Amino acid sequence: MNSKKTLLFVFFIIVLLHIVFFIGALNYKGIYTTDSPEYKYCAENIYNYNTSYSASLDENIKPEHFSLRPPGYPVFILFSKLIIDSDYTVLFIQNILSILLLFLLYYKLNFYFNDKKKYLFIVGLIAFPIYLIMVNMIMADILLGILLTISWLFLDKFIKQQKYYYLLLFNVFLGFSAITKPVMMYFWIVNIAYAIYLAIKYKKLYPLFMSLILVFVITLWTYRNYQKTNYFHFSSIKAKNLIDLNAGDVLIYKYGEDYKKQFIKHAKEKAYKLPTYKEQSESLLNSAKEILLGNPILYSILHAKGMLNFMIAPGRIDVETFLSLNTDKPISLYREIEKRGFVNGLISYINNVNIAFILLVIIIVIWNIFSLALLLLSFFSKKIDVSIRIFLFLLLLYIIFASGSGGYARFKTSIYFFMLYLLPFGFDVVRVCWENLTGCCKAT
Repeated sequence: MNSKKTLLFVFFIIVLLHIVFFIGALNYKGIYTTDSPEYKYCAENIYNYNTSYSASLDENIKPEHFSLRPPGYPVFILFSKLIIDSDYTVLFIQNILSILLLFLLYYKLNFYFNDKKKYLFIVGLIAFPIYLIMVNMIMADILLGILLTISWLFLDKFIKQQKYYYLLLFNVFLGFSAITKPVMMYFWIVNIAYAIYLAIKYKKLYPLFMSLILVFVITLWTYRNYQKTNYFHFSSIKAKNLIDLNAGDVLIYKYGEDYKKQFIKHAKEKAYKLPTYKEQSESLLNSAKEILLGNPILYSILHAKGMLNFMIAPGRIDVETFLSLNTDKPISLYREIEKRGFVNGLISYINNVNIAFILLVIIIVIWNIFSLALLLLSFFSKKIDVSIRIFLFLLLLYIIFASGSGGYARFKTSIYFFMLYLLPFGFDVVRVCWENLTGCCKAT
């Protein structure tokens, strides 16, 4: 198959996969998670009241909803619905953007590979269905992934051509990513460190100055939240996650689910008695820090497990949500093993999950382990410029680390563009190592 026919074939496969999952979204209508209404409320409130607020403004106003969800994805929803006022319009546009970006990345691989290693790109798209599921959900993860990938593409152009406007666009799109999901709120630290590296490498100061765009965007949104809540913070989700998830995981591990619920209930009752939102938030943060700092080794272990779970979790709950199956009793393999030990946790999981899903889970987990190994090896590929390798390593490590002790599979959507692109490079490293090894063996 010649290059042009191969490209057309790959484009056809990418489009076909997106059509299948979009039809699935239309048929099963499982396009919402528990977070989706908050994004939709933000979009409606921006349109009707010119303010980003993740709940109904007709009900009791709660300050945390002013900063819970940044405005990037709600604005994306709003503009999408200007075409046709339907959530499926949002999904349709997400699918179009995903198709175009995936094909662009595959096309980019043609400059490095002329063999079948490129087909790992397509295998990865099929073997991790959570990506295509999240493309067809009202969630910000796919938009974050799109923005980060576009940002990186401009960085790649800058590295190759050293034209300042590419670096400017790189930082502008990083700024957009920061107001799409709160996970990017601390990436400005990483970006400034990388800008220092670029400034030293090219003996120019403008990389450092341009890195301040991300700082400016984050500060601007933080100041806006201060105006709305009298509390200088980027997102209320920080306190929510620290008390509910991070500290909660420690409590579950040590004392069980019931104790965790009682502790959080008491911590919130104590916080909500305080007169200002700032005092309430700081009280919740202090309650969480008390648990985390009191158990640093345990939490470090749980956090490391969460990072691993981020990379290998099959995302069964996301599949069930998409197919509108019963998720009243969600079972996580990671959580069951954590609570009951490996053998008992595995037995409990099997007893509570449909056999078809068990087979699907096994396939996805095997692929996730395989792709994780190739991802790690890709950073040793000499075909990728070292400056690009450094950035991608820092970005992926940051996103994985920021996932915390939860490490849900859906979060991987934001970095899956990069993973698909890097897989052939990882496989190529294996090939080179194997050829060197066998060459040495023949020589002896």
